[in-house]
Formats: sequence, structure tokens, C-alpha cells
Amino acid sequence: MFLLKYATFLIVSVIVDTVAPASCISRAGSDTEEELCHNITWGAYSPRAVHLSRHVVAEKAKTMRVISKDFSYRPKPGELAYERTITQIIVTDNYSNGNGGYATLKDGGPSTYFALIHLKSQRGHGFNFTIDFYGQ
Repeated sequence: MFLLKYATFLIVSVIVDTVAPASCISRAGSDTEEELCHNITWGAYSPRAVHLSRHVVAEKAKTMRVISKDFSYRPKPGELAYERTITQIIVTDNYSNGNGGYATLKDGGPSTYFALIHLKSQRGHGFNFTIDFYGQ
């Protein structure tokens, strides 16, 4: 019985890992598929993790310019019941057509209590990200 449950878990895990998220659009033109969203995840999911916060960061497009911005997450004293360690950061690109920006973790992140994320747009486009922090 245990082996059957374990085998089912492995099969479902493989299927979930190979399917692209619903918010991403894939081009199936040639031999390779290109994902048009720029989602990124740092860290790993933990069953004990709780959702610490969600932030939406957006900048409008400027003609022929690249827009960049540093987003800092550092909970204020008293904002959380006690200081929690970040276990996972999920950055979701809300532009699913390939015109969104890119996110880079510059400092902190998983296993710390703060994070500094650099957000950068493509030339002539803006960006719109949803950033979720999980911790324990």
C-alpha cells in the first residue's frame, strides 16, 4: 500500500513539474518551445511555511528606455508576531506575452529574514510583478 502511494506521488510530481504554469504562454513553432513569461522561484516549499506577504510592483513603459528598480523586503519590528526566516520567494511576471521584465535576487533571500530583488524591464516596455514571500 505504501509503495502504491509513493509511486502515485512520484508520477503526479513529475507531471506537475513538466507542465508549464497556466499564466505562461508557450510558442510551439519549431522544435523548441519558448516560454514567454519570466516567473522565478528562489527557495523550496516547506509544509510548515506560512505566507508572509504579497507585493505587486509595477512600472509603466517609457519610450526606448529600460526601467529598473530595487525592491526591498524587510519586515518592520512588530509587523510579524516574531521574526520569521524566508523559505521561499515566488516572483510572478504578470505580463504573460513575453514583454515583461526580469527579476534578480541581489541580497538576502531564503534562509534570511530580508530580501533585495532587482527588477528590470525590457527596452520600451514596463513591468508588473507579484512577489510572494513564504517563511517559517
